[in-house]
Amino acid sequence: MVSIDNLDDISLNIRNSAIYLNDHKWAFNEGNAIHFKKDSIVVHDLILSDDQKRGLQADGSYSAKKPSNMHLKINDIDIEMLNPVLKGMEMRGLLSADFTLRNFRNQLITYGKALVSDFEFNQDAIGDIFALAALDTTGAIRFTGGIFQESRLLDAQELVTFDVRHFIQSQERTANIEGSYKPEKRSLTIHTKFDSLSAGFLSPFLASFSDYIKGKASGNLSIYASPTSSYFDGTVHVLDADMSISPLGTNYLVHDQDIFFNKEGIFFKHMQLKDIDGNIGYMDGSIRHNFFRDMKLNLTILSDRIMVLNTPKDPTTVFYGKGYVSGKIQITGDEDEILFSGKNLQTLTGSHITLQVSSSNSASQSGIIHFKPKTVDDNVAATETEPDDSKANIVLDFTFDVKNDAIITLFLETIGGTLNARADGRFQLVYNNHEEDL
Repeated sequence: MVSIDNLDDISLNIRNSAIYLNDHKWAFNEGNAIHFKKDSIVVHDLILSDDQKRGLQADGSYSAKKPSNMHLKINDIDIEMLNPVLKGMEMRGLLSADFTLRNFRNQLITYGKALVSDFEFNQDAIGDIFALAALDTTGAIRFTGGIFQESRLLDAQELVTFDVRHFIQSQERTANIEGSYKPEKRSLTIHTKFDSLSAGFLSPFLASFSDYIKGKASGNLSIYASPTSSYFDGTVHVLDADMSISPLGTNYLVHDQDIFFNKEGIFFKHMQLKDIDGNIGYMDGSIRHNFFRDMKLNLTILSDRIMVLNTPKDPTTVFYGKGYVSGKIQITGDEDEILFSGKNLQTLTGSHITLQVSSSNSASQSGIIHFKPKTVDDNVAATETEPDDSKANIVLDFTFDVKNDAIITLFLETIGGTLNARADGRFQLVYNNHEEDL
């Protein structure tokens, strides 16, 4: 309802009104009022909220010509709505904030504090983020704060009384943060320093070849996000972490190693890996990206002895077993296809690889044998055997110098028997999980 009894004081009352965002209803409260005066705007108890009392509240006045105060509150707004702007990054959590807009000596001063509870970055739980913020003279929002352990459980009610003194004295912080947001450029900059933060936030960046990384990390890392560029810059020091390379079924321990970030991508410089038996390898190379998408891998693992295969027996797979090698393994490709390759790899004691084959064709001139995969039972649903197009195609191309301390087993479906081989020679394993031939 609009009242225009006086052009110097136009009154707006919002009654029985609601808006829908992503099919979610947000309703205005009763009893609110907005007054558009000659030189100011006065807001009385304006609330926009959903059925769970999450929303926005404004109360007070603002004038460009005289002293004024406008109080703004945000209660448990899901920050997931920012994800379309922050390309290549995914954030979740509930934002609560308490801000004041003040005209002091004809200068706009904005200050306040904010809490993001249950913050997740790229699907990894980080904790609670508390920040103090202010609008500077350039129009940028600058903030400083910290990340708290999840057990801290700072809630929206505590936000009212939690101030700088509490923040400095807090012992539950796992990281310090500072940065700025520039509205005119839609650019976000965050600088972090952390001593013990979950290393899981790295998982999405390594997901093209590693299905997870779990553990703790420290470091100094900056996050830059804008409509034209999104990247990390700095160094993450992995304290202790477990990294899995799912296509090979292998797990590697990473202890006291650095991972480097810049605008071009993610870089590994002689990063030490340990397999589950304590064998050591070293990884070098890069993962380049565009907005953390279109990943381009170029990695090398070099070792005198390391586990490269550790998959359980499975009647639906064409090969399984355990393999130890010495030599150089390369991981190259992109989000569509990943190639694991190695030339002149030498098999070592403890290796036993089984190939399940229904027929074979030999290529005597090349010295390579190509095997057809074992036929899957007819009673297995087709949907269970078709490749998952949402994941990268996996290609293996390994050439082994087989020593007689390694065992290669062929399971021959046509005769229902096995053939074990323990001999010296060369053996090439070529496999594409989107094609039939092995």
